[in-house]
Amino acid sequence: MEYISGNGYGVTSLVEQLIEGELLVLKHKSDTQDSGTRMRDDEWTGGAETYKLAEKEGVTTLITIFDVPAELEDYFKTAYPKALDKVKTLTEAVA
Repeated sequence: MEYISGNGYGVTSLVEQLIEGELLVLKHKSDTQDSGTRMRDDEWTGGAETYKLAEKEGVTTLITIFDVPAELEDYFKTAYPKALDKVKTLTEAVA
């Protein structure tokens, strides 16, 4: 699968592990730019993203663990919670 940001940068990842409704682990294989048509520096290559769902007493929690290049840590600390809030809103709308 390939993820492309609004600025045309992306990462191609392989699904390393999938347990439906419980766990998704993605392993980043290559970095791209120009909407995936050209290779770029490998700042994401080799990294991983892990998404886990845990349910307790009727409440589901999404746990995320992912490798981020050091220079992007501050950005992701503010941007990623906003993205997860959107996922929560969309999920609750269909539940």
